[in-house]
Amino acid sequence: MAKISFCTENDLDKLQDFIHDKWKENHVLANDMSLMDFQHKSSEGYNFVISKNDNDQITAILGYIPLRQFDDDLTKSNDIWLAIWKVDEELAEPGIGFALLKWLEKQIKPDSIGSIGINPEVKRIYDILGYKTGTLNQFYILNPDIDNYQIARIKKKHQTPKTTSASLIKEISEEELQQIRFNWNPYKSVTYIRNRYINHPYYKYSFFGAYINDVIHAIFIIRKIELKGSSCMRIVDIQGDLTELDSLQESFVSILKQNQSEYIDCLNYGLSKEIFFNCAFELRNSDIIIPNYFEPFLQENIDILFAYKSKHPEYVMFKGDSDQDRPNALN
Repeated sequence: MAKISFCTENDLDKLQDFIHDKWKENHVLANDMSLMDFQHKSSEGYNFVISKNDNDQITAILGYIPLRQFDDDLTKSNDIWLAIWKVDEELAEPGIGFALLKWLEKQIKPDSIGSIGINPEVKRIYDILGYKTGTLNQFYILNPDIDNYQIARIKKKHQTPKTTSASLIKEISEEELQQIRFNWNPYKSVTYIRNRYINHPYYKYSFFGAYINDVIHAIFIIRKIELKGSSCMRIVDIQGDLTELDSLQESFVSILKQNQSEYIDCLNYGLSKEIFFNCAFELRNSDIIIPNYFEPFLQENIDILFAYKSKHPEYVMFKGDSDQDRPNALN
């Protein structure tokens, strides 16, 4: 009879062996304690649900990331993201993967629960369970000064009309984050932003404020990705109010030129396409390749699937949520 429990520190070695053997050989979470602790360590152990058989072998795992992982004061909102979900088909009892999810829901009683980066087979399971599922929209702005794109691939040349705007983007300091109002769910905070992004053990993030008449309306959290002698920039999170902003093309193109980056992109669900279009972003289509996988690099358009259920209205997700924006390999 399988025993389901949270992962304690005593279970950690077996958990990492399971990830290495059953999920992916030499997976970063199986080898790197800094990242494992950053993403999953809690005061009680590690944020994984595990099942064990009578021989004390782990037969299935389900990782999760509470938003309180990065801000203790977010306990009241009780929102969680799911991470690695894997069953050992040889050892596990039938239905144990589903049982892990139901056990976690019963134990935590989350106000929202979501997962990003799922595969089509898992999406069908979430559909059956009544989760809302879909595909993140991918928006982008190109650097018009690039003649030979190495990361993106332009299949059909197109001319983006230049626009003028009263809105301005500029880099801001950590202190200026205090000026932002957090409006969406899952609800975040300045402390969350600081611990999730500023204190990341490996990735470096930059913060840009969107201003109208010297008043900050929103922040864009951006990670620069260098590859193939080139670079691109990815917006991994946005907080604030975008409704009053107009075209950000001039500002973002200026930032792209300063960084010698090919493009900036943003993956999102929950904000209207019109908001991004008003800011001069374009929606990825078949005429252009904006890659999603960089470790290893895959120059293809990849749809990022998601699933969630929530008691909250205005549920919004970005590429920085769940376990998406983390290293897959460490040099």
